[in-house]
Amino acid sequence: MPSLGFTFTFTKMKHLLIVRHAKSDWNSKLNSDFDRTINDRGRKNARELGQVIHNLRIPIQTIYASTATRAKSTAEIMVSEMPQYHGIIQLKPELYLPKLEVFERFVFKLDDALNQIIIVGHNPSSTQLIRNLSGKIIDEVKTASLTHLTFETGNWTSIKPQNFVAMRYHDHYNWHGHDVL
Repeated sequence: MPSLGFTFTFTKMKHLLIVRHAKSDWNSKLNSDFDRTINDRGRKNARELGQVIHNLRIPIQTIYASTATRAKSTAEIMVSEMPQYHGIIQLKPELYLPKLEVFERFVFKLDDALNQIIIVGHNPSSTQLIRNLSGKIIDEVKTASLTHLTFETGNWTSIKPQNFVAMRYHDHYNWHGHDVL
């Protein structure tokens, strides 16, 4: 077969979607921080987050969430709006208010067969992780927000600013999202 004069290079891409849990109910004095539930606005925003993720048409392979009630509830409500997702939500205690090093280690140890994942967690660690992995200076991520990071690599251990390709941020002020340059 004759050569067409060009070659294609296929590279793996990793899509890391970081979700900060929806707005929690600070009025409940009965619950500890860990057991704090999300409020009505949080439930509405979690449904909207699920719709945004559904509309992105990214074939999410796995969802990890902190074991805290507000993160778990956010993930469950999101998934109810994502008919294309047929997996389970994997609850991970190490995602509850982790130090940056713990959060990074969690990402770096992900199975390389996974290319599109969601992590539902907390601040300040979510903002710190996004800053560290992308090399971008960003404002603190809001509750019920989605930050979609894309990296040109086939290995989670290689996630770093040098492989960073793009970032798109969505929140309840702008569900259409905007690129972060």
